[in-house]
Amino acid sequence: MKIAARHRTRTLVAVLTAAVIGLAGGAVAAPPAVAAEAPPPPALVRTVSESGFSHPGVGFTGDHLENMRAQVQAGAEPWASYYEAMTATRYAARDFRAENAQAGSDTPKDDAYASVGMRSVALRDGIGAMTQALEYFVTGDEQYRANALHVVRTWSSLDPEKYAYFSDAHIHTGVPLYYILIAAELLRSTEPASATLDGYDLAWTDTDEQRLETNLIRPVLETFLASNNRLWNQHLYGVIGMVAAAIYLDDADLYAERVEWFTVNAGYESEHDLFGGDVNGALAAIFREIPADDPRNTTGRPSFSTWRCCATRHTVRATSTCSSPSRASSTTRARRSTRMPARSRMPRTPSRRTGSSTTASSPEPTPSTRS
Repeated sequence: MKIAARHRTRTLVAVLTAAVIGLAGGAVAAPPAVAAEAPPPPALVRTVSESGFSHPGVGFTGDHLENMRAQVQAGAEPWASYYEAMTATRYAARDFRAENAQAGSDTPKDDAYASVGMRSVALRDGIGAMTQALEYFVTGDEQYRANALHVVRTWSSLDPEKYAYFSDAHIHTGVPLYYILIAAELLRSTEPASATLDGYDLAWTDTDEQRLETNLIRPVLETFLASNNRLWNQHLYGVIGMVAAAIYLDDADLYAERVEWFTVNAGYESEHDLFGGDVNGALAAIFREIPADDPRNTTGRPSFSTWRCCATRHTVRATSTCSSPSRASSTTRARRSTRMPARSRMPRTPSRRTGSSTTASSPEPTPSTRS
């Protein structure tokens, strides 16, 4: 079924809601409006900044977005099915509200980003903001735009003085930021057909821009994502948010620094004693070449080993992939006991193979060939 038909069906069964009630001391989120024929989908406003960044450019380029929308509207696969699956999630609900928002407003329930629970809420709200923004772009229904704005404005209302590092914040705060910035990038790259929806401002303003940077982006970068000395994929996961922020802010220096962290990370200084501290998370360190004449290389040709840490089982896996396209990739999983630093040691967990308790890591990779 094409998206236009699905949208008409959805709007016919939309729930009637009351008008927005004024709220002192904060912006007011628009509840789902009475369903009406939606305006046409918004045009993208493409820009290139003085720093050379093309917008939209966080998560998706303008070409990506317009191609996606055209394919979905045409009912082409796999775009249509993937979009349909997205709209079936709770994040796509026409009455979606930020979990961290007080009822009927853009005021956060909790304005302190300082706990594991808060970053879990940030992740769910971030997915919702991104989903709502994409639905607005595809359908033109400005209720989705209002919902996405509501989430972004709620998280732009945090108190920058109430940020505090918490367990594993460097791993898990980058991706929620990435999702929220995808939404904000799409919102500022489109213009609403109406100035307001039931009194709720649909425009992306300079105030929105300033509050997002001051109350969310900069504090997240400075409090949680300021170190390049993290372990393996824990490093890379956080860099996703860092690079997204640099693009969004048109910060060429930050972008160059964090791309270097992602690819090489030459300034890495280990905070761990695992493998003698050789746990740089950059791509150049993770994809390690094993020469053809290395005695551990049984393939007879140059290979590359990839390293990743599975924190839940405290297991390091070495995956060796032959560089020749004619040979199948091969995987070896080797384990040995290792002493972890006290700050990062995890409880001993049962081994899947033996049921015994084990703490394990991998020795140097030994490539093996699998047909």
